[in-house]
Amino acid sequence: MIAFLRLVLVFWFLAACLLQGQPNRGTRIDVQTAGIPSDGRENASPALSRLIDANPSAAFYFGPGTYRLHNVGVDHPGLQLRHFSGSIVMAKGASFVCDTEDTQAGQCVWILDARRATFENLSITYLKPNILPLERKAATANALLVQSSDNVRFVNTTVLGSTGSGIWNTDSLGLRFEGVTRISDTTADGLHFENTGPAMVENLVTNNTGDDAVGATNIASKNLNCGLTIQKAMIQNSRSRGIAVAGACNAKFFEITIKGTANSAIAAVEDRVIQSRISTHVSFQNVVVDGAGTLQSAIHGNGYCIDISHSTDVTVSNVTCNGSPDDGVFVYDGARSILVEKVILKHPGNNGFQTANANNVQFLDDTVSGAVNNGFDIESSSAVTVRRCQSIDSGGYGFFHSGSANVSETDLTSQNASMTAKHGRAWWAENMSGSISAESLTVVDDRAKASGYIVGDDNLKGNALVVKNLTFRIAHGKGSIDTKGKTATYSQPKFPAHSN
Repeated sequence: MIAFLRLVLVFWFLAACLLQGQPNRGTRIDVQTAGIPSDGRENASPALSRLIDANPSAAFYFGPGTYRLHNVGVDHPGLQLRHFSGSIVMAKGASFVCDTEDTQAGQCVWILDARRATFENLSITYLKPNILPLERKAATANALLVQSSDNVRFVNTTVLGSTGSGIWNTDSLGLRFEGVTRISDTTADGLHFENTGPAMVENLVTNNTGDDAVGATNIASKNLNCGLTIQKAMIQNSRSRGIAVAGACNAKFFEITIKGTANSAIAAVEDRVIQSRISTHVSFQNVVVDGAGTLQSAIHGNGYCIDISHSTDVTVSNVTCNGSPDDGVFVYDGARSILVEKVILKHPGNNGFQTANANNVQFLDDTVSGAVNNGFDIESSSAVTVRRCQSIDSGGYGFFHSGSANVSETDLTSQNASMTAKHGRAWWAENMSGSISAESLTVVDDRAKASGYIVGDDNLKGNALVVKNLTFRIAHGKGSIDTKGKTATYSQPKFPAHSN
């Protein structure tokens, strides 16, 4: 019995030592009552840092006011929250304001090694926000840096201006951005996830970002950036890409609107400049894009609506893209297992849907109208499926194939092809490296003078070409088959009555 009592006393003593000087989790502290200046004139960084460091698990309340932070120098953030496990709630009219907004700026707010922390109504800006963003080459520290943290929750976050990225998340797990996250006038990216595990953003609004509006990268050998989900986003005026995935995996983007980018609107790529991993299992669904690649920027890149390069298992579904200076959709450079479904392209500046050095690509229920060159351009690729697709009013070929193998197409419509090319080719295959088949191909031309009325091939290199159920509907002219290959078969083409 005495031994048992001694053991109880030992445990009681150890617990008391551990708890000594530590406030209960959730202890509420009003920072203004605690003496933190909120008039925007006095530097609040030293006193605020001491208060939070002494109470890392408390619940801090910031009443209305301007909390000025001094963030000069790379190693001198305006406010660093290290090992923080409490909460910060900012009232309406409360904001952190960093006083250095030039190339000498340090991080404005730096969250490091936080665990199960919550930030509500976090508002970050700068003393002179009107001078932001800086030139992209002058980018330095971020408005908010979240590093090596787990299960951190942000509710209704606002970043107005940044000397670097708006919010940069790195080497973290379980981040959640709930409510509305607003980011504008950043020198670099808007919202970026690097080497970060499962994360969720439920309503994002960005405007005037100096680089990618949203970035998801992984350059690490472990701690993969898997499980990022962004549902509902409005992206405007990105000086690079709208959404750029480079090395991330299991990333999903839903209900996205993108208005105005300098480079591609959405991208799933391997970025060799930063030596990223290969992006895999990425999906974009229900996306509307207007003005991809149309803004001026010091960052020079591709101007596609959809850019898929050296990535695997990528799905793009229910996307409408109005205008781009280059291809509408480009799948290339070793990309494989790609599904492009129910995508509508309007007036792409080059080809509509194009592949180059890609494998196992599916185009299903896709439509392109007004492509400057070819509607569909399948080059140097293998195992390509094209089903229920339409090319309308293309400047060049409606459907063009070259150097490819194992191409299977069904239920295609080429309407008013070759509007500027003058070769008259609606569907064409040449220099193939393997078999190609097309079934239920309809060629339509309703112009006063027919421009796209030829289906044919050249130099198949002994590879089989089979075209079945070919129908010409030429209003003013006659359809034509132009074949030069002994391995080509055109089965029972139909030439309905037409006008001359």
